[in-house]
Amino acid sequence: MKLTLGKKIFLGFGLGVGALVIMSVLAYTGARSILSNAKAVMDSREVDRIITQSEVDHLIWGRKVVNAVI
Repeated sequence: MKLTLGKKIFLGFGLGVGALVIMSVLAYTGARSILSNAKAVMDSREVDRIITQSEVDHLIWGRKVVNAVI
């Protein structure tokens, strides 16, 4: 298959643009995935904080109960 110089240049440029588009899409989806995972981590940290605070509140309540009995 014989291609003229102009067609070769156009084909090379087109392949470069196509590769750039594919990489851009992959980068965008990768960034969205990272942000989604980061949100999940933040949510789990919030749950851990709430559980820890509830445990502290329970221990304080238990101490008050013990002190009230004595």
